[in-house]
Amino acid sequence: MTTVNGTSVGMAHGDRSALQAILDHHAALARELDERVAQVLSAAREGVDPELGRAALTTFLADELLPHAAAEEQSLYPAAAADPTLESLVLAMIDEHRALAHRVDQLDTALDSTTLVATAAEIRALFAVHLHKENEYLLPAFIHAGVDLPALLHDTHHLLAHGQHVR
Repeated sequence: MTTVNGTSVGMAHGDRSALQAILDHHAALARELDERVAQVLSAAREGVDPELGRAALTTFLADELLPHAAAEEQSLYPAAAADPTLESLVLAMIDEHRALAHRVDQLDTALDSTTLVATAAEIRALFAVHLHKENEYLLPAFIHAGVDLPALLHDTHHLLAHGQHVR
């Protein structure tokens, strides 16, 4: 038995492994984002030019986070949208992807360190809330519905390998 959202759920080993892989990847994305944002904030606090931090953050967002979001929209989200009880959640999460992409554009064009710092912090906060929804609401719904998580994970990896992007 596996506990998801406070409920014990029977899962096949493949599903449990796929779920753990998804959760681990989400945690890795969050850690990397936190580190990149911390570099921007630290530079601003120390009065150092934040351009190196901005470049590292923007590269991570463009190369890792936004492609991850695009792949989810093509693999995980259609499986969830098929369930009428999850449709609103999925639409809200897609809106968050668009908001993240918009903030990345703002990060690229920020002309002063105050705007840069604020935008970086907004991205981090928005992504944290977004991951919470995926991990605590969407994935448990998949498990309860018996969705084939290994197949969805495979599809997501395939899409990431072929350079999917959100903008």
